[in-house]
Formats: sequence, C-alpha cells, structure tokens
Amino acid sequence: MFNYEFWFRADVNECAESTDECESNEACANRPGGYKCECATGYESNEYAGCKDVNECSRNTYACEANSRCFNTEGSYQCACANGFRRNNSSQCEGNQPRRQAGGVGELSPPQEAPSSPN
Repeated sequence: MFNYEFWFRADVNECAESTDECESNEACANRPGGYKCECATGYESNEYAGCKDVNECSRNTYACEANSRCFNTEGSYQCACANGFRRNNSSQCEGNQPRRQAGGVGELSPPQEAPSSPN
C-alpha cells in the first residue's frame, strides 16, 4: 500500500527551528527531509578537522585600505593602521609618512597590538 502521508508531509526546517546540530563554524542548510551542515563564511572544509579557519591575510584575499595591515581572526580578518598612522573620520589610515630606509623604499611597521577578535 502506498503511504500518501509521507509524500504530503510538510518539510520541517531544522535550521529555522534551531534543532540542527551544526557547530559554531558551520551554517545550517535546510534540505527536504533534513538539513546539512556546511562551513560558514571564513571557514573551509578540512577532511580531518571539519571546518577550519581561512587565513585571508596569508592568501591575499583581504581588502585593507592603504597604510594598514591585515590581521587574521577566527572566521574573518581585521585591518589596523600601521605605526605612525591613525584612522580619520572617513575611516582611512592617515598620519606621518613611514620612515624610509637608506637607499630603500619605506616599509610599514605592524601595529603595536593586533586587534582582538570580534565577539
């Protein structure tokens, strides 16, 4: 006998109801009859460790303004003004020009303290 109840039963969205068991670095994706945990933005799948943080800074996939440096954070990154520079009202890094080395091109110094991870 054919079970019509199965075919006409409404899908339960475990993601919307927060009944999924995805980790904090995973995003829940609803599927008919269930759900799937996928790596959240800023993470990538690692067959041995689940979802692993992507280091946008080392991959050069960040978008920091001039006179600033990239600092990796868990699941993201932050930009901080280099030494001798500070953020202005337009959120741009401005200030004294970086020191130049004799016969060379000036280099930006990293900030004294890397910004903390966002909560």
